[in-house]
Amino acid sequence: MRTRIPRNVIGGLRKVPLFSNCTNRQLKAVATLGTPVPIESGRKVTEAGRPGAEWFVVLSGRASCQVQGHELASFGPGDFFGELSLIDGGARSASVVAETPMQLLDFDRSEFGRLLEVAPSVVRKMLSAMAGRLREADAAVARVA
Repeated sequence: MRTRIPRNVIGGLRKVPLFSNCTNRQLKAVATLGTPVPIESGRKVTEAGRPGAEWFVVLSGRASCQVQGHELASFGPGDFFGELSLIDGGARSASVVAETPMQLLDFDRSEFGRLLEVAPSVVRKMLSAMAGRLREADAAVARVA
């Protein structure tokens, strides 16, 4: 039996640069792996220092990424967060708070592993994005110091 994937989920994934090289078949596979999660405005999605084993893709809404009370980034449709803790099993490096109601696609560690098998092009793009975020964080720390 085939599972019907909502258009907004496929459309949301199509906007994510991370998935830009994926075929329609791969996007459908990605959508079946993640769990759609509605988030209320003001809710803390991740908390710095706490364990984390999930990775989130923003389908709609906006969130603020904060470290020690300072906003470092803002996430909107097509963005993702939580990959560092998912990959290394360490604590969250930042808190992410919903600024508006959001729709996220949540991947746990096993779903993420299957995602990399279904859409291997994601790995290179994720590493590139992680490197960019690290450089931005380093620059932000240098400005504060």
